[in-house]
Amino acid sequence: MTQQLARSALFLLLVASPVAAQEWRPPDPKAEPWRDARLRIGPIFLNPTFQIRDLGVDDNVFNDTPGSERQDLTGTLSMTSQVGLQVRALLVTVEQANSYIWYRTYTSERSVDGGLRVVGELRLGRVRPWAALGRAETHERGGFEIDARAGRETPTWDVGADLELGWRLGVSGAYRSRALRYAEGEEFDGVDLKEVLDHKAEEVRGYGRLILTDYTTAIGGVEYSRVRFDFSPIRDSDDVYYFGGLESSQESRLGLNLKVGWMEQRHTDPTVTGFKGVAASGSTTFIVGDFMQLRFAGERRPGLSYEEDYPYYVQQGGEARSHIRFNQYFDLIFEGRASWLRYRDTLTGVSAPRLDRTTALGGEFGYFFGGSEGTRVGIRYEYATRASPNALKNYSRSRIYSAFRLSF
Repeated sequence: MTQQLARSALFLLLVASPVAAQEWRPPDPKAEPWRDARLRIGPIFLNPTFQIRDLGVDDNVFNDTPGSERQDLTGTLSMTSQVGLQVRALLVTVEQANSYIWYRTYTSERSVDGGLRVVGELRLGRVRPWAALGRAETHERGGFEIDARAGRETPTWDVGADLELGWRLGVSGAYRSRALRYAEGEEFDGVDLKEVLDHKAEEVRGYGRLILTDYTTAIGGVEYSRVRFDFSPIRDSDDVYYFGGLESSQESRLGLNLKVGWMEQRHTDPTVTGFKGVAASGSTTFIVGDFMQLRFAGERRPGLSYEEDYPYYVQQGGEARSHIRFNQYFDLIFEGRASWLRYRDTLTGVSAPRLDRTTALGGEFGYFFGGSEGTRVGIRYEYATRASPNALKNYSRSRIYSAFRLSF
């Protein structure tokens, strides 16, 4: 087990992947969003952003197999805003995001997505209680496995507290309730996603903290999750995750966040085999020569599979991104992602190994009107591909589109 943990930690520092879908982090106690607010009136601050992004041609809208691709013109109009109240020890932030995804020909792919999150903190020195309430409605593709724009909502709420013990030591505890609810009639690969994946989870976390620097903290603790499915109780499980790692605040110039541990997925039905093994997620961001930002991230974690034969899959992979700022007007972005989905144990206990692979490469050139961090226009190209033993899941796709961001 020790060698497996070490290999996973090394992998996370060298390779990268998208952040885990259910990554759970409390509010950053050192964050001061009011300082960079574009508008502030007394204790109230506001940060609005308007974007027209992904405007261009998608040559494989439905990620069809080679020879049956369908092309369309697409674009996304989005508005995000952060409104906050900061009065002495009290900090309340409200973050809202709304997007309209448009397709010219395939109108079935159009959607209006949105999300709202409210966070309240009391920064009382040695004690910091906090609470958060959120809700998101989206039609984005549900990760690498579910390759469809299926409508769903994800309500969450969580509470927690940090306690400083002195000598750079502290403890934290939190509770979170979350749910996944697919819209009626949403299907993928002939499977009713609501029937298979709708569930509610209750999670409890407790861990200790050791402050290493002003921006970096070492952590170690345990998480317990109780997952119950609405229509597929054979998938119910009680999961335990023992972990350790590092956390960096948003103000850190070397943003290193790493969590590595051992997870056990214990299904309530003893005939169903659950996941047991290393689960980890991590990312690091740093500056090179004051003009280039590099980011690496990685993960290994189990995910809930929609497939009727498999209770879970293991996703691992990585992401690398470089952001070069030539001057206050021009920037250039390169990024690459790779992910592997590994299937093995079925609901009946039979081992049926399968491996799906996805990769994506992209680049973007941007220009800032007026310089600094103002209005930005970018042109982006992206190529993605997937390889699977299931021929119907194989595809390749390229997109070229523009992005327009207005900050006011």
